[in-house]
Amino acid sequence: MKKLVCLTLLIAVATAGFAYAALTKAADTGTAADGAWYAAADSGKITFPGDSTNGPLIAFKPSANVSMAYNCTDGTVYTLGSYHSSGTKLYGTSSTEAKIYMFDLAAAGEAAPPGDTAPTTTIPTAAAPNFSTGWSAIK
Repeated sequence: MKKLVCLTLLIAVATAGFAYAALTKAADTGTAADGAWYAAADSGKITFPGDSTNGPLIAFKPSANVSMAYNCTDGTVYTLGSYHSSGTKLYGTSSTEAKIYMFDLAAAGEAAPPGDTAPTTTIPTAAAPNFSTGWSAIK
């Protein structure tokens, strides 16, 4: 009888754990993949959906005070950027190029370093991943 009770309790605990994990996963849709700058959550991670319809989640764990931007429309073409709150440069890349680009906030007349206020310059959209005006390829 003890074995049957223990087995029943074990199954109940395992089922509750799986249900909790499934609910937690379903509720976590990530930060919008809209190209805006986002700081890490309390967990130290920034989680973006894999596409504009909340596909699989992509989690980044940047260094302290690093914000990131991500834009993706269909799960295959994306742009990604980052900056440090005490720095003066933005960095970005896209899935269509092998280059990393830099944008100098100080040279563009923006508040630099940005601190807790996100720069007004954003990464290009995934639909047109063209790092042009103000962005220069790092050599």
